[in-house]
Amino acid sequence: MTSARAVRATRVLGWVTLVALAVTAWLALVVTPPDVNQKDAVRLLYLHAPTAWLAMYLSFGVTTLASLLYLWKRTRSRLWDLLAAASAEGGCVRLAPLPR
Repeated sequence: MTSARAVRATRVLGWVTLVALAVTAWLALVVTPPDVNQKDAVRLLYLHAPTAWLAMYLSFGVTTLASLLYLWKRTRSRLWDLLAAASAEGGCVRLAPLPR
């Protein structure tokens, strides 16, 4: 893929992601009806829980992939090692309990 095509694809993907997030937030916070017991607070679960799980699984998935690429002799590069370390740190921050 040429550099100009990569930049264009990245921008298109960014805009599609932004629109999808806006639609998701609108559906979760405006369209869904309030719960009988939790009232409007239940709407936050439509955003918070999937976002937390996706961030955790995504960070550990990137850690696994980058670690495998670092261990494979053909693609051994310090970049993969740094990416694995950074994404593992992000996943561990998600798993850490809040201080009391």
